[in-house]
Formats: sequence, structure tokens, C-alpha cells
Amino acid sequence: MSLAEFAGRYSHIAGVIAAAGALPMFFLKWRTGFLGLSVKRTQRLYALSVDGAWRHADAAALQIAVGNAIGGNLDADEIRVALERSNAARVLAYCKMAKGMIGLSDDKARFVPKGIWRSARCYRKGAIALYVAAFVPWLLAPAAFHLFAPSKQSAGGIALAMVLSTPILAWLSACAEAAYRLTSDFDRRYPRLQPLPATKGRTGARRKRAGAPQPSACGPRRNLRVEAQASSPIGQLTPVPPRPQ
Repeated sequence: MSLAEFAGRYSHIAGVIAAAGALPMFFLKWRTGFLGLSVKRTQRLYALSVDGAWRHADAAALQIAVGNAIGGNLDADEIRVALERSNAARVLAYCKMAKGMIGLSDDKARFVPKGIWRSARCYRKGAIALYVAAFVPWLLAPAAFHLFAPSKQSAGGIALAMVLSTPILAWLSACAEAAYRLTSDFDRRYPRLQPLPATKGRTGARRKRAGAPQPSACGPRRNLRVEAQASSPIGQLTPVPPRPQ
């Protein structure tokens, strides 16, 4: 199939390509508004966690902040217990997109985070890759059809697949771009809210050699937990009262 034959046979696809080109802007605006609300909810939860402000917050503030950010029907006392048992800064670092793209596990009684930390740069790379995958094939298709000369049925199937995949890839690219904008904005506003380094392996051994406080061998043993403060990326050891039997 020559280039002229391809242009004459599939010229109506140009309108579809033009419409697909407008999709990223539309979905970007919609997705940014949706994720922006989630980020604002997470920012409220983070504001409650700074310097332990949540300990003195009233029940309504805790329920609204935590309930909107991660969902669940926990009362204020359960929320306080969950924040005590969990590392609030680490949880917030993982759920900074709230209901967006990272999320939390089903164990809301402990606010256990799941997912992999993704920086703003990763979202930008993903947006570029998806945008290229959506529109570059249209630039290469005429040359490929002219070079390989596929049959009419094959050419029609390839063109149909490209028409169907372009809006989907464009939508995903717009979502990734929206996530990049919101993530970078969040990092600029709260630069101290970053993922905590793992305490295993070399890092744990280094801290142990540095003389980190250890529980005393004599007397009752108390559970220790590392709770990161907003002003200290390393955190401090905080005793946790024993659970009632």
C-alpha cells in the first residue's frame, strides 16, 4: 500500500486524531480537580500530625481529616490509638495522594501503608512515555505501511487498534501529568514530608554502632517505636504503653 493510497483510504482518521489530541487537556483538567481535593485532604491530616497536634485535636477534626483522607468509619478514640501504634509521618508520606494513586491497606486500625513511593519525576517520565506511545505511531504508520505493504484487512485492523488505543493512552498520560503537578506542589509545600529510610541492613547496623538507646536489660521491658517528627528526619524513640489484656 502506497502512501497516497493510505492517505486516501484513511483520511477520515485525521478527525479522530485531532479529537484525541484534545483529550489530554480535558482529562488533565478533570483529573487535576479530583486529585487536588485528595491532596487538600491529606494536607489537613498532615497539619494535624505536625508536632503531635492531633493529640490535642477534637474528635470532629480527627474524624473529618482521617475519614476523608483514607476512608473508614473509625471513631475518634480508635483514630488516636491507630496513630499511636503507627508511624504517622511514614503513613502520611505514603498516602500523600490520599485516595489518588497509592492508597492504604485494609488494616485501617493501624494505618499500614502499601505501595511504592513515587517521586514527582517518575510521574513526569510516565506522562511523557504515554504521550509518545499515543501519538508517535501515527507518524510512523504511513512509512511502515509503505515499507511492509500489509493487506487491506491487516492495515484496517492496525488503524482500528491505533484509533482505540490513542484516547486511552492520552488519558493515562493526562493522569500522570496531573499526578506530577500535584506531587511536585505537595513536595514544595511540605519538603520535610519524605519517605523514611529503611532501618534494616547497613542503615540499622550503622545506627546500632552509633550508640542508639537500647532497652534496659533489668526492669520491665517496654516496647519502643521510632516516631518521626516533622523537624527530625531520623525520629526519636518513644515508649508505647502496654496493651490492655
